Amino acid sequence: MPLREPVTLEEAKIQCRIENDTEDTLISHYITAAREFCEDFLNKPLAFEEGENPELDGDSFQEISIPAKWKQAILLIVAFWYSNREDAATMNFNDVPLSAMRILWQDRDMPI
Repeated sequence: MPLREPVTLEEAKIQCRIENDTEDTLISHYITAAREFCEDFLNKPLAFEEGENPELDGDSFQEISIPAKWKQAILLIVAFWYSNREDAATMNFNDVPLSAMRILWQDRDMPI
């Protein structure tokens, strides 16, 4: 089953100030990549398959419950990658805004 991302396409488009549908596939890719980046950094899952999240009621989808600050970090990363996509030759794709990193550092689970 597909994962339900904690940030919707519409939320990301608002963050990036996009008013059309021509780049929906690209923005969806950025959402997934940003969520994966945050999961890897935090060492915590941020998206679940249907029925996998204990906060979900039975087999029905509800909103994925993650802290608003993690959602904000994903949105900041999506917007940063969207607006800096032409600089790929000079920047690392893992470059993210400092504000997002400050949010994520607060809750990072350090592996032992």
